Amino acid sequence: MAIIGIVFVLLMFLVLTLPYWLDLNRYRDHFLPLVQDELNRKVDVPHIEMMWFPYLGIRLKDMKILDDPTFSHVPFVRVASLDVGVKWKPLFTRRIEVHSISIHQPLISIIRQKDGTLNTGTIGRQSRPDHEPSSTPASGTSMLAIFGVEQLNISEGTVLFEDRSAESTKTYHVEHVELNTQSVRLGDTAKVHAQGVLMPYQLPFVFEGNFGPLQANLDVPNIEANLHLANSRFLAKGHVMRETLNLDITSSSIVLNDFPIPEALPKPIELTNVLAHVQAPVTGNKRLNSDAQVVQVDPFSFDIKLGNSTLSVNGRVDGDRLEIHATSPTINSLDLPLQLPLQTPVSVNQLDLKAKTAGRLVEVHALTAEIFEGRLDAQALWDNRPDIPALRSTGSLKQFHVETIQSLLKPGSITLHGTGVLNWQLKGTVPSNGLPLLYGKADMSISDGQLKGVDLLHQIEKVLQAEGLLGGHRGVTKFSKLQAKLEFQGERIVIQKLQLNGEANDFVMEGEGVVMRDQSMHVNGTLRLERMLSKKIIAQIPIAKVALQEEQLTVPFVVNGNVSQPQIGLDFRDIQQRLQKEAGKAIQKILQGDSKDVQKLLQQGKEMLKGLFGR
Repeated sequence: MAIIGIVFVLLMFLVLTLPYWLDLNRYRDHFLPLVQDELNRKVDVPHIEMMWFPYLGIRLKDMKILDDPTFSHVPFVRVASLDVGVKWKPLFTRRIEVHSISIHQPLISIIRQKDGTLNTGTIGRQSRPDHEPSSTPASGTSMLAIFGVEQLNISEGTVLFEDRSAESTKTYHVEHVELNTQSVRLGDTAKVHAQGVLMPYQLPFVFEGNFGPLQANLDVPNIEANLHLANSRFLAKGHVMRETLNLDITSSSIVLNDFPIPEALPKPIELTNVLAHVQAPVTGNKRLNSDAQVVQVDPFSFDIKLGNSTLSVNGRVDGDRLEIHATSPTINSLDLPLQLPLQTPVSVNQLDLKAKTAGRLVEVHALTAEIFEGRLDAQALWDNRPDIPALRSTGSLKQFHVETIQSLLKPGSITLHGTGVLNWQLKGTVPSNGLPLLYGKADMSISDGQLKGVDLLHQIEKVLQAEGLLGGHRGVTKFSKLQAKLEFQGERIVIQKLQLNGEANDFVMEGEGVVMRDQSMHVNGTLRLERMLSKKIIAQIPIAKVALQEEQLTVPFVVNGNVSQPQIGLDFRDIQQRLQKEAGKAIQKILQGDSKDVQKLLQQGKEMLKGLFGR
C-alpha cells in the first residue's frame, strides 16, 4: 500500500508539474507555418503553455495575427490569452475533440479602404491553380474546423473599425464584447449569444440566435435570431442554402435617435412595421444571378413616424442600386427633424415619390403633391460625383396661392397675392461653396391678385395733384394677371418679359430686368393707362396729353431694391422733359405776339407747373 501510495503521489506530481517542464514552444516552427498558410497571415505566438485541468489543452499568450501590409502594419488581431481545451475520453480512441476555446481580451482591427474593400477579405488560404493538387478540406469543413467546438467563449473583447472610404477617415469601436457559442458542430443546432457596447455612443446591444442543424457545405436549414439595440428589437428568420443567405427581418419599432447618427436629430424619428427580405452570398463575391449585385434586399417596407405625420416607404436594393416609393397623406413641416427658416408651418398633402439611386446618381422619376394649396408635379436628377455635383429638374406648380408662399418667408414691404402657375426646366451645378448655379427657363403666371403696399394709380394722382381722379387711394394695386418669363444664367436671373394687367384692364405694365445672386434687382418698363382713363385725365389736365402714346397715357416705371424689399415707382422725368419742350414751343409762339398773352399763360399754369416740375 505504501508503494502504491508513493507511485500515485509521483504520478500526481508528474501530472501537476508537466505543464511547467514540458516546453511546447519548440513545436512552433512546425505548426505556425500551417496556421499562417491557412489564415494567409503572419502569426506571432511568444508563449505556449500546456494545461491539464479542467481540460487537457494548450494556452497561447500574447498572440498576434498581423494584418495585410496593403492595409496596415498594425496587428489585425491581438489576444492576451487563448485557451484550447480537448476532451480526455476521446484521446483513448485516438480522436481529438475540442471541448472549448476561450479567448481573453482580444483586440480586432477592421479597415475599409476607399474602394470599399475590407482587410478581412484577404483572410484565408488563397485559391490554388487548377493543376496544383490541394490537400486542404472544403471551405465549409475548414470553417467548421475552426469554429466547430462545443463551446467558444470570448471575454472583454474590443473591435475597432476604421472607415477610409469617405473623404475623412472615421473610427468606431465596440467594447466589452462577450461572445458565447454552444454546439457549433456538424449536425447540431448552434446557439450564439453576444453582447457589447458601441462607443463612444454608449449604445448597448445583445444578440441571441439559433442556427442549424449545421452542414459540411455551410447549409443552415433554419436561422432564428433576435437583436436588441438600445430600445429597438429586430427579429430574423431564414436559412442558408447553396451558399446563399435568405433572411426575413422584421421589427415593430426602431427609434433612430438611439442610433449613432453623425448629427443629432432634434426630434424623434421612429420606424414602424419594418419588413425586409435579404438575399446575399455567404462566401466570396458570388453573385445571386447574372444581373444582381452581391447583396439584395427585395422587398423592404416601413413607416416613418414624424410627430403626427407618417411616411410609408417601400422598395428594393440591389447592391448599390436603390428603388424607392414613398407616400404620405399629410406631412407638416413642424414634424420634420430639420430646422427650417420658415415663418409659418407648411403642409404637404397627398405626397407620392418614386425615385432610384445608382451609386452617386439619384433620379426622381415622379414627385407629385399638394402644396401651397396647389398641385406639384416634378422630376429631377442629382449627380453627386466628387468633381462638381450637378442637378437637372423639370416640373410645374399649378393653382398655388402666392400669399401662402410669402407667409413662410420674412415679411417685406410689398406682398403679392393671387393664384399662380409655375413651369420650369432647369439644370445646374453645385460648386464647393454650396450655392447652386442654375441655367434654364421658367414661366410664371398669377391671376386675380394684388400688390399690397403699393398703389400705382394713386401715385399718378399724387403727381398730377388730382386726388380721387382715378378712384381714390386704395393702398393696393389690383390686377387680373401677372406674367413673367425668366431665364436663369448662373449668377443672375434675367426677366425677359414682365407684364401686369390691371384689375379691369385699366392699365398695363410691361418691362424687363434682372435679379442678381445677392437678391438685388432692377426692372424698368412702361405703364399704359386704359384709353378712357387717359381721356379722363386729359380732360382735367390738358397738358398731360404730352404723355399720350396711341391715345393711352404712358408713364415709365422702375423697380429697385431687393426681392424681399422692392421699391416700385413711376418715373415722370421723361414727361417733364417733354412738357418743358412743349411749353418752350408755346412760349416762343406767344412771345412773338402780345406780352399780355404770356402773363395770362403763366398765371393759368402756375400751380400745375409747380406740381409737374417739383416744388
